[in-house]
Amino acid sequence: MRPYRGKTEEGKWVYGWYCEIAETHFIIPKSAIRWVYKGIISSADRLEFTGFIKVIPKSVGQSTGRLDKNKKEEYAGDIIKQNGILGVWEVIYESPAFKGKCISDVKPAVQIAGRLYKKSLLGDISRLYSQGFEIIGNKAQNPKLIEGKDNE
Repeated sequence: MRPYRGKTEEGKWVYGWYCEIAETHFIIPKSAIRWVYKGIISSADRLEFTGFIKVIPKSVGQSTGRLDKNKKEEYAGDIIKQNGILGVWEVIYESPAFKGKCISDVKPAVQIAGRLYKKSLLGDISRLYSQGFEIIGNKAQNPKLIEGKDNE
């Protein structure tokens, strides 16, 4: 399972596993999960969780398992720029896969496999990965990038 990240109210990014309890959203750091073993295999053995960290729901994103050209891990909610002509994209998760939403008009407008890439296109972003990409921000810290400003 791929880890998640989320931003605290104090503005700190935390990484680990995600859960929601009573409409409150948490990241549980990997260091806060441990196996309690009683010496023999029994029903008393269990996972113990400590250190739940409350996060802003809109900031939570799961790792895609990919690294950008700077070896930075990519998460859902990141804004990526393709190194060629395919523009700026928001990485989203739409079951069962990670996809991209084009958030800048591609200049010039580009057709790949018969598809015209324009703002708001939602689709497979695997072509971006083969061309190389860079994470330039994320929707939680850089909302202007989502609005189409500051991304040219």
